[in-house]
Amino acid sequence: MNVNRQLIDIKKWRPQEELYIALSELDFSWYPGEVEQVAQLWRKGLPVADIAEKMKRDIDEVVILIMDLARRDVIEPRKNGAMGEVQKK
Repeated sequence: MNVNRQLIDIKKWRPQEELYIALSELDFSWYPGEVEQVAQLWRKGLPVADIAEKMKRDIDEVVILIMDLARRDVIEPRKNGAMGEVQKK
């Protein structure tokens, strides 16, 4: 992290003005079993919307988890991305 970024982050500890927190209404915490279930559903080719429905979570929460798992090389990119390989009938 560069020095300028560190100074900005330190100022957030005791902000002199109100901070805007992006997506504060969403829950990005997951239990390990839920993480594995999302990864399995991704590997099976389910569309992200279907994964969110099965997990009973906001689609944006699932998208962020999938981004995290991809960045950590837990899951691989797929041909149709978020749309998946399994089509609803």
